[in-house]
Amino acid sequence: MPGPPDASKPSLTGSDGQALAASVFAPQMEAIADVLIAPATAVRRTYYEPFAAYLAERGMRALTLDYRGIGDSRPRRLRGFAADLEAWARDLDVAAAWLAESRRPLLYVGHSFGGQALGLLEHRRRVAA
Repeated sequence: MPGPPDASKPSLTGSDGQALAASVFAPQMEAIADVLIAPATAVRRTYYEPFAAYLAERGMRALTLDYRGIGDSRPRRLRGFAADLEAWARDLDVAAAWLAESRRPLLYVGHSFGGQALGLLEHRRRVAA
């Protein structure tokens, strides 16, 4: 049996130019769907990587991200750094748009704030489930 999928690190940029750290777990075959894993408040993307790898092992391409100001999307200094729930929702929308380029079904898994944010995404109509 093959090992867990390796993660790639796409370059995502927020609508305001903020760099966003993300990881994509892709299956070894053609993906049947794309999954956006929307984190809870202040939870790093690494927390969701075992779940993302599980999805990839079952034929889905899964993306995890760090919201601006969190994890690898955190600047050196937070003083004066603007980040709020609306900005985090825009970060998720960037990730949804990136995944939607594939034209595969887009699935959404939200944890806490991530679940609530779905209604704020411009690309929510692309979400199949």
